Amino acid sequence: MDWLGELKDEISDAIHNSLAEIVEKALTSGQELLKTGMNNNMAGNDGLFANFLTKHPSEFDATLSEGSEHAGELWEAMRTLSINAVVPIAGLIMAVVLLYELLQMVSDHNNFREPDLSIIARWGIKVLCGALLVSHMFDMASGFLAFGSYATNKAISTIFGLNGTYLSSVAEFHIDATDMTVAELLLDIILSGFLLIIIGAMLVIVIIVLASRMIEVFMYLTASPLPVATMMNRDWGEIGKNWIRNMVALGFQSFFIVIALSIFQTIFTAVLASMAATPAEPAVPPVPGAPPAPAATPNLTLNLILLMGYALALCFTILKSGQISKSIFNAH
Repeated sequence: MDWLGELKDEISDAIHNSLAEIVEKALTSGQELLKTGMNNNMAGNDGLFANFLTKHPSEFDATLSEGSEHAGELWEAMRTLSINAVVPIAGLIMAVVLLYELLQMVSDHNNFREPDLSIIARWGIKVLCGALLVSHMFDMASGFLAFGSYATNKAISTIFGLNGTYLSSVAEFHIDATDMTVAELLLDIILSGFLLIIIGAMLVIVIIVLASRMIEVFMYLTASPLPVATMMNRDWGEIGKNWIRNMVALGFQSFFIVIALSIFQTIFTAVLASMAATPAEPAVPPVPGAPPAPAATPNLTLNLILLMGYALALCFTILKSGQISKSIFNAH
């Protein structure tokens, strides 16, 4: 009967080792997916992040190819649309606003019962400033985005290095399944599979947010003369001021996305390192004659749940990055 017990033990060990190997491969695949997806986006000057986060919209290239002749085509098309279609309408709005402003200025001075020629001078200055803003606002608005692009470039080079490497290496795992039941291993397989799916979904969400942000930037730029046409009036000027705050918030949204990615990178690599580390020896020396204390081993199931939680938290944070940026700059 001894050989039956040995065979049973061998089969049990084989099942445990096979299940543990599946978990190890799932964790390694998740790391590889994250490393490949993020590093390819961040490395060099023509990756996804370079086009959607660090580059100015005037340099945007939808083809993501180095030295593409299509770089800047969208910028020029939107600029031409803004000048030809939006500026004339903004000019009419500005004329109405300035006439309303003139009536306000006259009424504030008792309808010229107390003559003050400075009213005409001030109104003329407002007309000149309004005309300059409306006719050149598309180019001026690009300056608000330049601040965000500069801050994002500095953040990426400072946090991830000049080459923009998100993960430099992949941790190697060796799961000791000796004290784990088959049910625990099956649960870990399910959790590691969900983690792999969440990482893939996270990459998709990052791309969606970056693309939608760039589309929103061009929409704000194209319509820029319209809100600015109201800035010469103290009653309606809040429209233009709020538009400026929104432009600044859009420019710095990419900066907050980089911060979120850097925080996730630190947390993710720290948890992976603790999972891949060799079990530590007990800090308190054993009492003479007492049995040795067991070595501290990381809880695999808990760490997998932590990784899933952190990945989901990053997804929600990136989706809310626009709201966070607008709340900081008081834009609505």
